[in-house]
Amino acid sequence: MEGIIEYIDVKYPKAELTKLFNEVNPTKGLDYIECGTESYVLSMNPNYYVMWEHIIEWCTNIHPQLCEMGTGFNSNPTLTSGVPPHIDFDERKGNKFNLLLPLFGVAKIGIYETIPEQLEFRHGKTHWNMLQDQYPPNKIGELVLDKPALLNTDYLHSVKVIDAPRAIFCVAWRGINMSYNEFKDYAEKTLT
Repeated sequence: MEGIIEYIDVKYPKAELTKLFNEVNPTKGLDYIECGTESYVLSMNPNYYVMWEHIIEWCTNIHPQLCEMGTGFNSNPTLTSGVPPHIDFDERKGNKFNLLLPLFGVAKIGIYETIPEQLEFRHGKTHWNMLQDQYPPNKIGELVLDKPALLNTDYLHSVKVIDAPRAIFCVAWRGINMSYNEFKDYAEKTLT
């Protein structure tokens, strides 16, 4: 899935992230359209900016524009708590990439044919789109997320949990003026 989702060779503070996840996990996270996934993202709690200061600094050393609606922890407690096909974005111009850092558990990230005219906002949200009901998803590939990966969020992507419970830390960068391959190379050089 070159240029869409690929493994990325980065060193990340997995133990520190797992500790931070365990601190927020007892609280109620954001439900993702009632599918069982819970998120703990920067926008939901101003205290996260303080609690995660070291991690945010680590993320912004790569690129300063984080999406506060997408940067944080995603958790799937069961095998059935995945996420349907969607794209993530915000109003900033440029490319949008998510760095997916597994903490525990495993999922498959499905990638689907993405035709902008077939997408729509759902559930009153304006930072992601889903397929309109009349269009069936057409999967074009998938990647087992058991190690770090970089995702181009212009493509419809889903999460199917294959080892639960599962948790990741997602770094959602927006407004990137590099191509996928340029940014991936830059991130690998910076984070290894």
